[in-house]
Amino acid sequence: MELKNNDKTIALLRKLKLMGKQVDDNVFTITNPSIKITSLKTADEITGFEVEADKKGLALIKKMEDSIELIKESDLTGTGLTIDDMKTKECGKLFYERERFLYIIKDLKNSFNKVAFNQKIDKAFVNDKLTLYINPVLNNTDDTTKTLKIDNDFGIKNDIYAQDFDDKKDVDLKYKEKLFGRYYRNRNTLVLWANIFQNYDLFGVVLGAKLKEMKMTEIDVSKFKLMAITKVFTKDISARVKDKEQKIDDNRRRITEYQNGLQTYYNQLVLFDEEIHALKTMKENFNGKFYDEIEKTKKLPIVKDVSFTATEVIITYHPTCITVTDFSRGYKKSGKRSMYVGSVQLKLGADDIRVDNDETMKTYKTSGDPESGIHGEYPHPHAMLSGECCLGLQSTKDTLYLLRSSLKLSDIALYFWMFVKNYGTDGGYMKPYLCYDYCLMHGLPIFDEKGKHIYINDVDRIKSEEQIKLKKAKDYDDNVAKFKDFKPM
Repeated sequence: MELKNNDKTIALLRKLKLMGKQVDDNVFTITNPSIKITSLKTADEITGFEVEADKKGLALIKKMEDSIELIKESDLTGTGLTIDDMKTKECGKLFYERERFLYIIKDLKNSFNKVAFNQKIDKAFVNDKLTLYINPVLNNTDDTTKTLKIDNDFGIKNDIYAQDFDDKKDVDLKYKEKLFGRYYRNRNTLVLWANIFQNYDLFGVVLGAKLKEMKMTEIDVSKFKLMAITKVFTKDISARVKDKEQKIDDNRRRITEYQNGLQTYYNQLVLFDEEIHALKTMKENFNGKFYDEIEKTKKLPIVKDVSFTATEVIITYHPTCITVTDFSRGYKKSGKRSMYVGSVQLKLGADDIRVDNDETMKTYKTSGDPESGIHGEYPHPHAMLSGECCLGLQSTKDTLYLLRSSLKLSDIALYFWMFVKNYGTDGGYMKPYLCYDYCLMHGLPIFDEKGKHIYINDVDRIKSEEQIKLKKAKDYDDNVAKFKDFKPM
């Protein structure tokens, strides 16, 4: 009989090889029952396997083949692993041993809310629930103990918070005096630098003993997050003050040299001076003012939520529309149009201002065809997918940075709302007619100057060149029903 070269056959051969011996590169045999399996090859690849076996051997092969279960996509949910990952030596080729893999994951998930493999970890990592990251440093060897090397990116000396906060609660995990992981108690996080999948019989015992010894408990990390963001917002105050003072000196010199720029430079002097004062006072009174401003901002009718991570404050607005005062497709004007932009997020870091949105707007490879593939993606017409946004005039940017340094979150939210709601004269990264077409194709709200809903492929609007012929996206009907009563703020 002949077996095809597929995943199930490979799983079967892995089991059979444990019972026999390899004769040469192409043949292995089992004595009792009698089985001989020969690889069938072309010049480039193995095409299948020829099986010679007695009656008992054939029965054994059939029984083992029926018992084989391969890993499914659903088994990998929340692990950061893919089917291709599971076929590699790095993961012990557990793709072919589903029962064993599920046992390992179940074992780990009994202790952790989330298990992630080879996922990038930001240095400001903090988790609300107990989380295990398995990030091997060295994976090209069968000797698991050789994977036990220190990953300097996560060493305590290089950790931006561990030196400043209480790191005495951190626990190092060692095997034969080699570091293979660290439990960050204040962050609800355990990081392993050893590939435990390669030799779980060893590390399941070692790790299990360590987990009992450490007595991990899920803690409230809100206080740690506050300390972390305090650190981020107040770091290098002296350097930033010196920088602003230098800019004041530079601008005073420019005022003398360039008379035409007097008004601009004077405005910057005032803003820099106010920011210096804000920076100096922020460090002394960060915590109380920060909480007060968050509560004040949450009460604004335009704000849906305010939250913060270890590195940034996130202001989430209620779903709304962006307005272009005189919409055109080419040279012909159609009047005021308001187009849905969803629930925009403003992300304030210590050194930058970014924009995000769970409902990104898209352009397509073929204009008017949402099934042709995505060409561009934008969280807002004036922002790129990276979050970088075009704020327009320099004075606008300076005002936002001054408000941020003063921790006037409610004022920032109101000031930035104008950015969310209005199309700039330059048309943004995503031109108004592309935003208009996207909303039409997906059944998202568009309103004319009278507040009337506009829908796709309107005969009169196509005739007037306001619209072009478009294809409906798969979510068109659902969105039309969902937003039939929608009114923008």
